[in-house]
Amino acid sequence: VTVRKGYNFSNVRIDGLKKEGSKPMPWDVSNFSLTYAYNETTRRNVNIERSIIKTYRGALSYNYSINAKAWTPFKKSTNKIINNKWLALVKEFNITPLPSRLGFNSEINRSYSELLNRDITSFYTGVSDNFTQAQFNKTFNITRNYDLQWNFTKNLKFDYTANNDGRILEPIGKIDTKEEKDSIQKNIIGLGTTTGFRQQANLNYQIPINKIPIFDFVNASARYSSTYTWTRRPFAQESIGNTIQNNKKKNLNGTLNMTTLYNKIPYFRKINSGANNKKWKNS
Repeated sequence: VTVRKGYNFSNVRIDGLKKEGSKPMPWDVSNFSLTYAYNETTRRNVNIERSIIKTYRGALSYNYSINAKAWTPFKKSTNKIINNKWLALVKEFNITPLPSRLGFNSEINRSYSELLNRDITSFYTGVSDNFTQAQFNKTFNITRNYDLQWNFTKNLKFDYTANNDGRILEPIGKIDTKEEKDSIQKNIIGLGTTTGFRQQANLNYQIPINKIPIFDFVNASARYSSTYTWTRRPFAQESIGNTIQNNKKKNLNGTLNMTTLYNKIPYFRKINSGANNKKWKNS
């Protein structure tokens, strides 16, 4: 006989509390969502006295995304000095006060299985002692994910991601005492024992050197990227150490628009202009 039952609530959230058309804010309740799922399978037959398999899944998510506008204090300035082409860097100065994306997710997954076979040997051996014992198999994992994207300016952009894997330790055997349940609850509140952590950060900068008139033919960009990984030693080998890995990359790219450069010289500008006119006439 096999019996299955379960229920599932995915991405449940509260919406509709804000006025239509209002700007989304980081503290809005609608940014949060909940997920919970439970499944249970019980089985018994001529060989199995009791077989129970239970799985639990719970998740809390937070996601905030907005088309954050940059603050440009000198964009509408009518001052002649500010509007001078040599001060384009000052006129186009901008700062974005809010991140464009902010996310967090925490998920708990637990599986529990219990198996007790029937005593089918004593009938044949004539021994009344029953040595059949229940077998247990349990896993209890917790993961946390972080995500951030912030364009500090239109040219300077930053993004960060991190993942944390943890394990919630349980007492051996069946959990049927208050002390055992309290120990599990304490481990959940402490977010478990971290078994692995990974993070990556990227910083991209579009160098505004082309805003300077004499360098308007130059396009340049820089990128800095770093990663860090931490892995816990196996639980069965507490005498050895943990593993750490990290690396970083630095990139600098540049391109030159030779047509723009040649056009700064009247002779070459005339040639380029003549070549373009001739091309249009032939077409």
